[in-house]
Amino acid sequence: MRLVLSISNRVLYILPALISAMIIGMWPFIGRSSTNIIKYLPVFMAIMIIVMYQVVSYMKTNQLKTLYLRQNWIAYLLFLMYIGGSFFSMLVFGRQITFLSQGMVMFGFFYGFLFGTGLGLEKVKGVIIPLVFLTSVPILIGVAIQDWGHGIPHHEFIYLCIPICLYPYFKKFNLKSFLFSFIGILIIMYISGKNTTYIICLISLLFALFMRSYLRDYRSLIKILFRVAIIAIPIAMGLFSIWYELYFSGQISTGNLDFRLFLYADAILKFLESPLYGSFFTDSPTHNMADYFGRFLQEKYLYLPTHSDILDLFAHGGLLAGGLFIAMIVKLFRNFFALIVSESIEHRAFHMLLMLTVMNILIIISINPIFNMPINGVLCWFFIGLLSSMNYQLRRQL
Repeated sequence: MRLVLSISNRVLYILPALISAMIIGMWPFIGRSSTNIIKYLPVFMAIMIIVMYQVVSYMKTNQLKTLYLRQNWIAYLLFLMYIGGSFFSMLVFGRQITFLSQGMVMFGFFYGFLFGTGLGLEKVKGVIIPLVFLTSVPILIGVAIQDWGHGIPHHEFIYLCIPICLYPYFKKFNLKSFLFSFIGILIIMYISGKNTTYIICLISLLFALFMRSYLRDYRSLIKILFRVAIIAIPIAMGLFSIWYELYFSGQISTGNLDFRLFLYADAILKFLESPLYGSFFTDSPTHNMADYFGRFLQEKYLYLPTHSDILDLFAHGGLLAGGLFIAMIVKLFRNFFALIVSESIEHRAFHMLLMLTVMNILIIISINPIFNMPINGVLCWFFIGLLSSMNYQLRRQL
């Protein structure tokens, strides 16, 4: 017990983040050779931190912490829907494939919130920036050397690399930093060769240009859009030309559009069957692909995820689960744009980096089954929780 009490907050919060960053950086190289223990290790560590946080709190004050229930009640409700539906599915229906993994990765959100509030704004920035940078390097190397990935879709981690590339521009907002960031983004696009990366890169550049104008004159939306359009339209046309040439020359992936549309249509039909609350996550997150593969590839029955975590929320949790998630995201955006104008310059760049990371995550989970992947899923929720924590701390300072 004394050992637990003697552990400083800094070690308690930072060590799991450091170990998780190492696993994420190694993931493109260890691939499917890794065991389930390694795959779920970030989730286990997030749970461990929350438990230790409660233990230390109880030993010091003889009371359990509420874990910021008032600030994060939306996340708690969504978490309970995932977990409750999954256990009901296993115990009553005897299903082996449930939404338990999607629920477990939400511990990343609660860890991210504790991480941010426990360390404070200055320490968090000093830890996250180096960790993200050092993690991005092996991710890009792993993406560039596809054969080392062992079939793991490690390009889906690339959303982490783009915001750190734009961080110098967020700090300076001058031409030199923009050119530096723009060259870095072009390199990432070339290395990845994925449609999703092109979309994220374009939106990230638009966000960076928008923020520069927004911080100058946030009261005039017309002026902001005009300034952004002057620069963004030529850049967008140039990037589209590059994508068009590479796409139709076969140098980048087609994205399996027919395959994805089949899954999306199936998810939409499932949502329409019970639009209010879906199945309450008591069914399976996979789809029977017999019709698709039987018609096109003549293969055996396969069960695959939707390839859209957003659609999964609505298809299996209805408007209730989807609405909770949308409300959480709207709250993040609203607080961000309300706070960014008045906050100090030293926090502003980091705040924009977190916001852009969450925006990229929203794109990724809209067209990929990220929450089915424990390592990437817990990372996504961690950054959503971290941004929520930063908004919460900045609002308290006002």
